[in-house]
Amino acid sequence: NWDGAVPDLANVASVVIPSGVDVVFDTSAATGLAETGTVNLTSVGSLGSLTMAAGRLAVGSGGLNLAGLTQGGGTLSALGAVNVGSLAQTGGTLAASGALTVTSGFTQGTSGSVTVGGNASITDTSGGTSVGNLSVTGTLGINSTAGAITQAAGSTITAGGATSLLAYDGSTSYFDVTLNGIANDFGSAVSVTADNVVLTDTNNLTLAATTTSGDLTVNTGAALSLSSNVTVGGNAALDATGAVVQTGGTLAVTGTTALEAGTNISLSEATNSFGGAVAVSGATDVDLVGTGGVTLAAVTATGGLSVRAVTGNVGLSGVVSVASLSAVSTAGAITQSGGS
Repeated sequence: NWDGAVPDLANVASVVIPSGVDVVFDTSAATGLAETGTVNLTSVGSLGSLTMAAGRLAVGSGGLNLAGLTQGGGTLSALGAVNVGSLAQTGGTLAASGALTVTSGFTQGTSGSVTVGGNASITDTSGGTSVGNLSVTGTLGINSTAGAITQAAGSTITAGGATSLLAYDGSTSYFDVTLNGIANDFGSAVSVTADNVVLTDTNNLTLAATTTSGDLTVNTGAALSLSSNVTVGGNAALDATGAVVQTGGTLAVTGTTALEAGTNISLSEATNSFGGAVAVSGATDVDLVGTGGVTLAAVTATGGLSVRAVTGNVGLSGVVSVASLSAVSTAGAITQSGGS
């Protein structure tokens, strides 16, 4: 057992922290190599908590198994999996070569970083999750059952695998998701279930199965692709410096839809539904299809605009400025209530 003192470098194989005990690792007042060098352990666990204040602690293949981990400074690494009930970080670095699993609480501030070589599964049941500098090689899952999922100012989130974001109490309440760091990079598809959602990606972003009870706002530094059903209970704002395309599923928006792209926009699934007016800016060619009618607000495109309503009307309510226009209403009318 570890009684709370900092062990000399590699002279302890494993540390067991009893339930209810919080051990502080802090070498800030130590002197000499034996006190200030990296402490190497096989494992740290299993029912107590660890506070990492300063120094360097390297844990081997046995990993970390703790009720809680609090880090304000220092360098903590683990070759094995990191399994903790709660993780609170305001500084320092945490590097897990394997998986990271958090089961009850997760908060990061503007300083510090967490790097995960495997998959990361984060659950917060205590009032909301704040994500800071988080880099995950594998999949990333964040589940907040009692509050919003937010991002610390100036931080960056990256994930190589698929990302799943769930802000829902499992019964009646949905919470917001705001991950708007300008350097965020989600390498694979992102799926979201929440109230109001704001997502930012510096590169391409693929939006998989997503349901919002409120608004959806997406900003990408390259292309935006919708690969599955996207259901928006409020308004949708989709902004990409590249293309906005749909490769599968249905886009269903209860409110208005604002589309901005650097190149083409193609939302052409016959099951799409636009409850409010659709506005377009900055695009080249635009292709829109809606099952129950499409009402166009202001539209600006350097190329052609093709709009088709499968069962409803095509309506023009704003100024439409395009190189060419094709409007088709399969079972309805084409009307103009404003604009030109």
